[in-house]
Amino acid sequence: MKDNKTRRIHLRVTEDDYQRLKKLASKEGSNPTSVAYKLMLEAMEPQIFNENKAAVEAMLKEAALQVMDDQTRRLLNETRRHEVSVLAILYAMRAVVTHGFDISEEQFNMHYLEPARKQAAKDLLVELKRLEDMAHG
Repeated sequence: MKDNKTRRIHLRVTEDDYQRLKKLASKEGSNPTSVAYKLMLEAMEPQIFNENKAAVEAMLKEAALQVMDDQTRRLLNETRRHEVSVLAILYAMRAVVTHGFDISEEQFNMHYLEPARKQAAKDLLVELKRLEDMAHG
């Protein structure tokens, strides 16, 4: 039977080495101790560690893409909902403005409604591009 008891190792490093560990940890969103432990495991069993690392990275990437897909769907639904609200307000304004002022529905559509629809479409494309860049970055 394998003994799974953990042991503590005290390790002294130079200030330069500590700063390098700290920088690596910051890039990984971790801490220097975890990075040192990972490096130790990699040095002891590089082939096994890299195989596991690749599998874990693939699983994390798949999970991240799923979250991105969910967020994209949520964003699309929110954008559609808000766009409908804005367009409803603009249609109501059109009725008031065209009856109260000397402006036709066509002029109102051209000056107010179409620019709002185009801006909503541009905003959506920018957000989708940002999400896509995050997924592939």
